[in-house]
Amino acid sequence: MKRFVLICLISTSAFAQITFLQELRPFVEKNISTSLADKIWGEKDEVELPAIPIVKKDAKDLSVYSKKEYKSPFTKEQMSQYNLSFINELIKATRELDANRDELSKWYATLEQGGTREGVYRSLVLSQYYQRLENYNQQTSKAAKEVTVTIFKKYLNKDLDIKKLDQLNIYSVKRILVENSIDVQDTLLAKSQDEFARWYAVYSAELANAFPIWNSKLRSAKESGVHYRWAMKMTPDVVKSEFILKTHLLFNRLQKKQ
Repeated sequence: MKRFVLICLISTSAFAQITFLQELRPFVEKNISTSLADKIWGEKDEVELPAIPIVKKDAKDLSVYSKKEYKSPFTKEQMSQYNLSFINELIKATRELDANRDELSKWYATLEQGGTREGVYRSLVLSQYYQRLENYNQQTSKAAKEVTVTIFKKYLNKDLDIKKLDQLNIYSVKRILVENSIDVQDTLLAKSQDEFARWYAVYSAELANAFPIWNSKLRSAKESGVHYRWAMKMTPDVVKSEFILKTHLLFNRLQKKQ
């Protein structure tokens, strides 16, 4: 029994030491040097955020709608299961209600027939149901508004007056943020998949570091390199769909911080 207790104490102590060392890295980087931190902990698995482009709204500019083909890493059967899981999570994330069987069947058939995940999302947020949600008389939480302003500045290169969000409820804020972000993603993708993936990767890593709410290993990954390699393997539609889900899930949680 004493031996068991001793092993537990040693294990706890070791865990505490590891946690302490991990938390010490930012202090060393800030006050001493990043090179010393790299020698102690190893180089970070990170990528840099690309320059945020100016989004063109010229109807004649079709460059963002490039028809380049991207190969999916999934078999047809795997993609079918993934699509079903996506639709279920998407409806719950956008409406905060479980999907019914009819909706699952409808949108699943849409994807199986060649529709895009982005297209399904846009259909959901432009539906009469979602419009009714946007008309609810409920203020967006302070936490959600602050994060919105931060994302607009860093990832969209737009200065947003936080007071402009006072008249919008959380459903409107989520839709507007996602729509503007996808415009930037499409513009980056027209330049290169690398820049598109780096934007997504840095965004995802920041969410993982700032908000420990994720229920999957990938979404919880705190180094942008992990998200970058995943994004480079996936089709852009899958990457954008993951961005959509994470953004809605985050803001659902932020809204509860009233």
